[in-house]
Amino acid sequence: LKQLKKIVITGRIATGKTSVLKHFKHFGCKVYNSDEMVKGIYKNDNDMFRLIKKIVPRAIEGKKINMKLLSNFAFKNTLILTELEKLIHPKLNALRNELIKKSFFCNIKTVVFEIPLLFEKKIHNEFDIIITTTCNKKLQKKRYLMRENSNSEKFDVINNYFLEDSERFKKSHFKINTGLGKNHSIQLVKKIMSLL
Repeated sequence: LKQLKKIVITGRIATGKTSVLKHFKHFGCKVYNSDEMVKGIYKNDNDMFRLIKKIVPRAIEGKKINMKLLSNFAFKNTLILTELEKLIHPKLNALRNELIKKSFFCNIKTVVFEIPLLFEKKIHNEFDIIITTTCNKKLQKKRYLMRENSNSEKFDVINNYFLEDSERFKKSHFKINTGLGKNHSIQLVKKIMSLL
């Protein structure tokens, strides 16, 4: 029975995780982006809808959750954020396990997930290869501030969720500095693929 390889990309916000994920897709891997998975759960999961209706009714518009409003409320209120995380993380884990099982039965060789808070949520042991993305803080902040609904205050708060970089690097098999350009990242992805 062939072994399905499970790769995970982690790293602080705006350090290039999604770009590295795209490189793996380009090399034929099945890839999953955490943000997309989370959006899917918020959009289609009735439990999520009920909880938000209860704790942040103002983020509900008709039958939909306004993600921008929800993000702003959660950012200002750690209690809301904690409640949301308590519900979303088990659902994310269940979805990931389902996708891994599906990949196995579909004979997919390599599956790549992008999980920002991998170490913080203590799920790093589930993967065969851990890659951490990094770049200098100035570039990271510049990239982040180009995003919709972002500001410096949010950047600092989000950045504080993460484990110290030295610890992250120690626990990772590979480190990709996305600040060194696209070509550098692609070469490293190629190298990792050749080791599988």
